[in-house]
Amino acid sequence: MDLRLLIPARAIAMGPMRHAVRRFLQRARVPEDRGDLIVLAIDEACTNICRHAYPEARPGLIRLHLRAGPRRLRVVIRDYGKPIPRRKLRGRRLDRPAPGGLGIHLMRAAFPGIRFEPCPRGTRLVLTAPAKVRT
Repeated sequence: MDLRLLIPARAIAMGPMRHAVRRFLQRARVPEDRGDLIVLAIDEACTNICRHAYPEARPGLIRLHLRAGPRRLRVVIRDYGKPIPRRKLRGRRLDRPAPGGLGIHLMRAAFPGIRFEPCPRGTRLVLTAPAKVRT
């Protein structure tokens, strides 16, 4: 089962994207509480792309591909903007209160597998998690 979206890298596009992802996860029989965490992690990744890959509100696109199989859920998020420096892909220390820097932690909570792949233009983010199907 697949979902493919091409969305503008704009905050206003995140609501419809979240709705489409949530419906896909429901059809894939992902439990609601887990689905909520997955939607939050994908939203965080896409929002960070809007902020950092396309700074100063430059127009850009985000390709989102979700695949739910019997053994795993795989999400690929691709942008064509400014690459993000490796050192910024760690998230902040959780014992130091500060705004921001929680996106990586949210992604790790939802997806044990996280891989950032620099591309000639932009970045490809691959998120994987075991599929847990409702019975």
